[in-house]
Amino acid sequence: MIPRFRSAVLMGVLGFGSAVAATVPRPATPFTFKIPQKGDISFSQYAGKTLVVAFIRFTCPHCQQLTQAMIPVQDEYAAKGVQCLALDFTEDGPTRWAAFVAQFRPNFPVGYGDRDKAMGFLQIPIMTPGYVPKLVFIDKTGTIRAQYAGDDAFFQDHNKGMRAKLDELLAPPKRVSVKKAATK
Repeated sequence: MIPRFRSAVLMGVLGFGSAVAATVPRPATPFTFKIPQKGDISFSQYAGKTLVVAFIRFTCPHCQQLTQAMIPVQDEYAAKGVQCLALDFTEDGPTRWAAFVAQFRPNFPVGYGDRDKAMGFLQIPIMTPGYVPKLVFIDKTGTIRAQYAGDDAFFQDHNKGMRAKLDELLAPPKRVSVKKAATK
């Protein structure tokens, strides 16, 4: 019993525990984050829009690349009802926000939020190590349709992946044709 426990602890420490999968699809639970001079921003403020939400760390190079990739996505898809959002969910988010926004000049809201609440929203156990960024797609009905962690294959080409996922979410529902059985 002890060796299994040690193995489980070691796997968690090394990051293998990040394989905990969130349930998708699922309803997006209420979530708010802060933007200086604007106050609390809630995902519900964007009801009826398709959201691309990046949970990031302002100092993470991969998160910075994702933020830069989201700028043209926001431009391209805004007219189709898409809203990009990004938030740092680490303790140093409030102190690093201004420098991050000044450096990357995102054309979408960027703020910071509580780590424990973010982990709950993402359905990730608080003690589970993981990779950033985390990217969540929420459809216009408020349902989380996809969630990716930074070590997911999705991030090998996040530019292509974001557009493909948005095109899928924005596509009109496929019509199922029902043919009547021939009567003899």
